[in-house]
Amino acid sequence: MAVLFLVDDIDRSIFTFSPLGDGTWYFSRVSKFHRENQKDKFVLRQAPQDCDIGWVVEDQTGGRAKIIGTPKEYGNGPMHQGRPSPVRGRWKLWGCPFTLTDDMPRCEPLECPFSAEVPFATMHYQEEGTVAYLQVTMRSNPITDETLEELLDVMRKILVNLARRPEMVLLIRSDGRGTSSSPAWKHVRRFLSFIQQEVGTETVLVGRGSAIILVPSGLLSRALIGIVQFVQRILPAPYPQAIVPSTEEADHFLAELAKESREASAAMLRTAAAQAEANAEADSCFTPRVAPSEGRSTPAPTPRGMVEAAWKTEAAAVVGDPPIVDPFRTSAEREENAPAMVLRGDELEGLQRPADRASWFFCSC
Repeated sequence: MAVLFLVDDIDRSIFTFSPLGDGTWYFSRVSKFHRENQKDKFVLRQAPQDCDIGWVVEDQTGGRAKIIGTPKEYGNGPMHQGRPSPVRGRWKLWGCPFTLTDDMPRCEPLECPFSAEVPFATMHYQEEGTVAYLQVTMRSNPITDETLEELLDVMRKILVNLARRPEMVLLIRSDGRGTSSSPAWKHVRRFLSFIQQEVGTETVLVGRGSAIILVPSGLLSRALIGIVQFVQRILPAPYPQAIVPSTEEADHFLAELAKESREASAAMLRTAAAQAEANAEADSCFTPRVAPSEGRSTPAPTPRGMVEAAWKTEAAAVVGDPPIVDPFRTSAEREENAPAMVLRGDELEGLQRPADRASWFFCSC
């Protein structure tokens, strides 16, 4: 067993951790660009000896060693390469409930390809294997508050779905040559807020590259390029970006990133398939037991089955931990705004992340 999946119990986003070979696992579901820039360096490791917990998720970004996640239960998981592995089951990261598993979670894809239109832009979405493509083409109509929200809703739907599918990545091509005016600053601010506070986590998990087509000629084009560069400075993307003058150059730029992403996804899928086979083989080693009253065999519960049954039973009970609060505000803000209710396990199903909750990724960059 190698790859581990940490699943957000609230919105079902999946964080992939890959082994380093020294008894630790690193957060690997980010772009190579993001990793090389030493961003969001999260490590799953055994806890320090002075801690009363067995394993932790540690934020080692920028040389720090801050514990951001702990399991509910003390102990170890199955041995991996002669070393203990993290305990499976319920965890808490950033104050939110998660589940750690070595079975790759599955989620149904969106029906695609599909297109969406608003007066100022058209969007086309398609998937090719493990790579999803979003093409945005600007029109000459002005942006309004309502139409911008329509477009952002489609983007949110795409990002949330992809974040629940650990093998998927997203590449974006935006063509701004057809626009006839610069966006209002309130719309630029709204877009920044959307990325940072509403889909920042999903963007880090699945975003792998963006190409923006703009021809640097004339006052309007130069103004648009200036706005794009301003946004890139204020909120650096967790993946490579390029401003190019033609569709051909944009496609060439994205093709290189797609190749790199496909190779990474293929390696992860091979490992996940091997894990599933090993898990099935381990479960098959248990002999059937005979039901004495009926004189026939019934399957014996496997260790994995008993653990999963315990998780399901626990999910139906009231969660006894402190209330789930916003993990992205300061400690003082959390105390002031902490909700009075405690979420039940069965209420987590389908629960959406609050719209004003910022991404821990962009807050930590």
